[in-house]
Amino acid sequence: DGMKPFLRYVGLTDSNFAPGLNDDRYRSLYNWFVEKNSGIHLISPDATSKKLKRNTSMISIIKKSLKEKDNDAYQKFCNTMISATKLTEKKRTYFCTYGYDKTSVADYLNMKTDTIVKMDNYDRFSLEGVTEWWKKKATTRYESLKRDNRLRTVVETWNTNATDIDIIR
Repeated sequence: DGMKPFLRYVGLTDSNFAPGLNDDRYRSLYNWFVEKNSGIHLISPDATSKKLKRNTSMISIIKKSLKEKDNDAYQKFCNTMISATKLTEKKRTYFCTYGYDKTSVADYLNMKTDTIVKMDNYDRFSLEGVTEWWKKKATTRYESLKRDNRLRTVVETWNTNATDIDIIR
């Protein structure tokens, strides 16, 4: 289930949740609700997905209160929530298809095909290609440390007493 939107839209969410409040605004609003509820929390303290359940609970309380007091404000709030649930966001996702076409990888993982299409750069992702790439990086780093006289050749330890080692570098 978690991979479905990722594979279908490559990062676009397809959800029915309104974006939640964050940080101080969320805490102050939640604390206000708890205070008005005689110090009783809106959900069980050992519940999972606490923030989502708290947000849902606060929204339902607001809707119920507005419906009883002000029908215009209730309608406006409901329309705002409908608009908010239609939002999608581009998630920052990074993945490697190891030289295969990302569309064919998604189709393969969704069992739509039995084959995966190789890209032109497929050889870069072979063991030899990856080793060659890292060898260049490691060699450059080693030469830089050596040139700047920062290369460590002795193991350093910090001890609080003779039997306990705190740090080995």
